[in-house]
Amino acid sequence: MRKSDKIFILPIILLGLNFCYRLINTASIIKTFPLDSVNDLVAYISTLHFFQEYGYLNVVPNWYNGFILFKAAAPGWYFFTYPIYRIFGDIMLSTYISIILLFILGGVGCILLGKQLKITKIKIIALFLFIFANPMAIGAFLKQGRVLELMALVILLYITSLALYFKDNKIDWKISLLSFLYGLLIITHQAESILTSIFLLGLILIKKRTERLYIILALIVGIILSSFWSFQFIFGARNLGILENEYGMWLLDFSIARFGLSNILLILLPIFLISIFFYLKREKKNLIFYSPLIILAILVLLRLVIFLPIIKQIYPDPYINFFLIFSTIFLVSLHFNRISKKTKTALFIVLIVISIFSVTYNITQTPTFKPHTEIQIDYINLAPKINGTYLIFSQEGDVYRRAYYSYTAIFHNKNTADGWSSWYKEADYNAELIKKGEFWENKDCSLLIERLDKFNVTEIISQKQECSIFVEKCGFILKENEGNVCLLEVAKI
Repeated sequence: MRKSDKIFILPIILLGLNFCYRLINTASIIKTFPLDSVNDLVAYISTLHFFQEYGYLNVVPNWYNGFILFKAAAPGWYFFTYPIYRIFGDIMLSTYISIILLFILGGVGCILLGKQLKITKIKIIALFLFIFANPMAIGAFLKQGRVLELMALVILLYITSLALYFKDNKIDWKISLLSFLYGLLIITHQAESILTSIFLLGLILIKKRTERLYIILALIVGIILSSFWSFQFIFGARNLGILENEYGMWLLDFSIARFGLSNILLILLPIFLISIFFYLKREKKNLIFYSPLIILAILVLLRLVIFLPIIKQIYPDPYINFFLIFSTIFLVSLHFNRISKKTKTALFIVLIVISIFSVTYNITQTPTFKPHTEIQIDYINLAPKINGTYLIFSQEGDVYRRAYYSYTAIFHNKNTADGWSSWYKEADYNAELIKKGEFWENKDCSLLIERLDKFNVTEIISQKQECSIFVEKCGFILKENEGNVCLLEVAKI
């Protein structure tokens, strides 16, 4: 073992053990459908179910009184996971296997990166764990289940490896791999597609005319390969209200309850990335190659990206993953024999502190998957008794209504006027649907009933403390009781 590898051993052990524990805990989804609020996973699971039941770009009746599947949702992960689902027939098991396979492919991507960087096996393991087992990744990928972002990150590793290869070699037939990977990335997650395009600009800049043309053509081919989905997404984005949400503004939100930690990281990561890059004293070609990345890091650090078209739509998490990849690449690329003993010691201490903080943060702040609570079981038992289009009127803390909408659609083929994401339906529909909550808060029964009728809602689910109010004040009819949860029939106008 090289002396330069020793500073990575303890971080590898700490992050590795935490990662393995979280992988094991995530396996509980195979038997227990998650209904808690720290949970995006079931949105993707339900969409996979809809893909199996209704097919690509067809109408799904279970949510929003019908919506077109993949009009907004990127289909890449579903294409990847669908064959697994066909083989095993269990949607929860198939999802977990898909997650494991993505981590394995991520490991292979790190090996390929390590080959280009000419680093040791220990550093390759560190590269993998720093990217996939940091506290944000554990929370995002293994608890919230953001599988689309996970797959996009894996694809980005392969594109980065390919770009590093072509940085030092002539363009050859392998450029066709860029077309495939770039097209796949576009149909997997939009934010990483934009950030990767900025990075690849550096490869174009260092090449001469003919090779530049080959790279640009490869990217154009990738766009064409993705056009079966991406073109209709671009044209439909305005109607779906996607462009109205400037997610880049979240970069200015430092409240701890929302994006505080993410935005602190998006100060520290760009500073670290820029500092370590210039510490390496790279040659002119490398300066040009990485210049788009460094410029982007400066723009994010200064929060100037919120003024740039398209880029202002990117929320904090993709930036964190993107900058973390290159920060880690620069870190493992350091020539430790040229660093003073004092600097090595400081770096060792920093890595240990970061690793301990990472594990501690996950233990104290990142929830684990747990068995269903008593009230969640009540909701589950009530699901088969739903007959019409329904909505939930209850406090969000007990059962995450979006998760329940997913559960009832997958396992009981039930319909709701609501759904998981406002992206799935036109903005006007969602704006009108939101008003039903205002009417209930004001206890305006006539307007509430009128609104529910407009959205074809014939039943609602609530909890006992509110069930009697619906019955006595609004004339709803009690149909079923399950513990603390009730199913009510909506009164007629």
